[in-house]
Amino acid sequence: MILNSSLIDSDPDRDDIELLKIPAYDIAVELGNERLFNIVMLGAFVAKTGIIARDSLLNGLAEVLKGKKVGSMDLNRQAFMRGAEYASRYRKNIDKTVSLTG
Repeated sequence: MILNSSLIDSDPDRDDIELLKIPAYDIAVELGNERLFNIVMLGAFVAKTGIIARDSLLNGLAEVLKGKKVGSMDLNRQAFMRGAEYASRYRKNIDKTVSLTG
């Protein structure tokens, strides 16, 4: 489970899941647009699961955002990468405490 720790301060009462807490809303605000929190979470999810290559997802997002407001892809890319970097650092540094069972 990936939890937006900017908005949720309690842990789930389950012991059968891994938990990744990421301050997605705070990161989005740092980037200048609170609405980017979902892209921050997406970056964390992709980094944590490896479900799709980062470049593939970002290329698809660029296609969807083509013709939109200038700079929106740059902000979305930054948000995605910040989420991915956070999840990668979290996994490397705190891997033993991520599991609620361990």
